[in-house]
Amino acid sequence: MSKFVIVEGVQYHKLEEYPVGLKSSSETAEIVGMYEDRILRLADAKQMPHYRFDGGPPRFRIKEVKEWMVDTGKVYWYSGSKFSHQVVNYQAPPDVKGADLPKELANLKGLLHLSSLIAPSGVYFLVDGKEVVYIGQSVSPTERVGTHRREQTKTFTHVLLLPIPQSDLNNVEGALIRSLKPKYNSVKNGAPRGKVSDEDVLKEINMG
Repeated sequence: MSKFVIVEGVQYHKLEEYPVGLKSSSETAEIVGMYEDRILRLADAKQMPHYRFDGGPPRFRIKEVKEWMVDTGKVYWYSGSKFSHQVVNYQAPPDVKGADLPKELANLKGLLHLSSLIAPSGVYFLVDGKEVVYIGQSVSPTERVGTHRREQTKTFTHVLLLPIPQSDLNNVEGALIRSLKPKYNSVKNGAPRGKVSDEDVLKEINMG
């Protein structure tokens, strides 16, 4: 019979032997190709397998982490022949065509349908029919939109994505929210204001 202890409702197995060959979060991040802060968040959420010593920082056994990543779908593989952008290793969702495009977004170049494929960082638009009902930003937009679907607090039929470098996300998201005023966004409380004027930002993305 396996031995375990209960901590905050989670089963932590009681070890028969002291674990060896463990790696720190930074070492693990470099080996498995994930960001260290994400690894720490997953460990704190008790999702990624890890070990703790007397309440200290998490330590990881690489084989277990790799197996967990495969089992949970954190590892993706695409045939090289299908890469749209081999340099950044993601297959972009298809460009938006007519039917699903709200008129407010007609001038945005590079606007994509957000699918289940790996997508770049960007500003995303929750669209209900042809109405933009919410604007958000994320470095992992497919995961963020998945959260919206699970929460079920916003009604939308599809999602559009404007790829934006991470350093520019606040400026672009804020300018678009203040310009389009989607019903699920709070222009007063929820829109960050960057150092660049909204007018300049909107011109840069062909909305000015």
